Amino acid sequence: MLAPVRGLEAIEDPEERARARAEFEWSGAFGAPRMFIGHTAAGEATMALRGGQGNVRLRLIVEEDDAAAIESLNPDGNVVRTVSRVLD
Repeated sequence: MLAPVRGLEAIEDPEERARARAEFEWSGAFGAPRMFIGHTAAGEATMALRGGQGNVRLRLIVEEDDAAAIESLNPDGNVVRTVSRVLD
Protein backbone atom coordinates (compact mmCIF):
# COMPACT_ATOMS: atom_id res chain seq x y z
CA MET A 1 0.00 0.00 0.00
CA LEU A 2 2.87 2.39 0.71
CA ALA A 3 4.51 2.01 -2.69
CA PRO A 4 1.61 3.61 -4.63
CA VAL A 5 1.41 6.44 -2.08
CA ARG A 6 5.13 7.06 -2.41
CA GLY A 7 4.66 7.09 -6.17
CA LEU A 8 2.07 9.84 -5.79
CA GLU A 9 4.41 11.84 -3.57
CA ALA A 10 7.10 11.62 -6.27
CA ILE A 11 4.95 13.50 -8.81
CA GLU A 12 6.41 17.00 -8.90
CA ASP A 13 3.58 18.90 -10.62
CA PRO A 14 1.03 19.78 -7.87
CA GLU A 15 -1.96 19.66 -10.22
CA GLU A 16 -0.94 16.29 -11.68
CA ARG A 17 -0.25 14.93 -8.17
CA ALA A 18 -3.72 16.07 -6.98
CA ARG A 19 -5.38 14.49 -10.03
CA ALA A 20 -3.50 11.22 -9.55
CA ARG A 21 -4.29 11.14 -5.82
CA ALA A 22 -8.01 11.72 -6.45
CA GLU A 23 -8.02 8.95 -9.07
CA PHE A 24 -6.22 6.62 -6.63
CA GLU A 25 -8.67 7.39 -3.80
CA TRP A 26 -11.75 6.87 -6.01
CA SER A 27 -10.36 3.52 -7.18
CA GLY A 28 -11.21 2.14 -3.74
CA ALA A 29 -7.57 1.58 -2.83
CA PHE A 30 -8.21 3.00 0.66
CA GLY A 31 -11.48 1.02 1.05
CA ALA A 32 -15.03 2.33 1.18
CA PRO A 33 -15.78 5.63 2.92
CA ARG A 34 -17.03 4.69 6.40
CA MET A 35 -18.36 7.93 7.91
CA PHE A 36 -19.92 11.23 6.86
CA ILE A 37 -20.49 14.19 9.16
CA GLY A 38 -22.12 17.29 7.76
CA HIS A 39 -25.50 18.61 6.72
CA THR A 40 -28.05 17.71 4.07
CA ALA A 41 -29.51 20.00 1.42
CA ALA A 42 -32.58 20.27 3.70
CA GLY A 43 -30.40 21.75 6.46
CA GLU A 44 -30.34 18.68 8.72
CA ALA A 45 -27.16 18.02 10.68
CA THR A 46 -26.31 14.39 10.06
CA MET A 47 -23.78 11.70 10.81
CA ALA A 48 -23.88 8.56 8.67
CA LEU A 49 -21.93 5.41 9.48
CA ARG A 50 -21.30 2.94 6.65
CA GLY A 51 -20.59 -0.77 6.60
CA GLY A 52 -17.59 -2.36 4.90
CA GLN A 53 -19.25 -2.15 1.47
CA GLY A 54 -19.92 1.57 1.85
CA ASN A 55 -23.68 1.28 2.49
CA VAL A 56 -25.16 3.60 5.14
CA ARG A 57 -26.22 1.45 8.11
CA LEU A 58 -26.77 4.03 10.88
CA ARG A 59 -27.77 7.67 10.63
CA LEU A 60 -28.03 10.34 13.35
CA ILE A 61 -30.11 13.35 12.33
CA VAL A 62 -30.90 16.70 13.96
CA GLU A 63 -33.34 18.85 12.01
CA GLU A 64 -33.31 22.65 11.99
CA ASP A 65 -36.20 22.67 14.52
CA ASP A 66 -34.01 20.57 16.90
CA ALA A 67 -35.99 17.34 16.35
CA ALA A 68 -33.54 14.43 16.55
CA ALA A 69 -33.66 10.85 15.29
CA ILE A 70 -31.52 7.75 15.02
CA GLU A 71 -32.18 5.58 11.96
CA SER A 72 -31.03 2.02 11.42
CA LEU A 73 -30.87 0.95 7.77
CA ASN A 74 -30.67 -2.46 6.15
CA PRO A 75 -27.94 -3.23 3.56
CA ASP A 76 -30.25 -1.98 0.77
CA GLY A 77 -30.49 1.45 2.40
CA ASN A 78 -34.07 1.12 3.65
CA VAL A 79 -34.85 2.47 7.13
CA VAL A 80 -35.84 -0.48 9.33
CA ARG A 81 -36.00 1.32 12.68
CA THR A 82 -36.24 4.92 13.80
CA VAL A 83 -35.76 6.12 17.35
CA SER A 84 -36.94 9.64 18.12
CA ARG A 85 -38.38 11.50 21.02
CA VAL A 86 -39.91 14.93 21.15
CA LEU A 87 -38.77 16.87 24.20
CA ASP A 88 -40.49 20.04 25.38
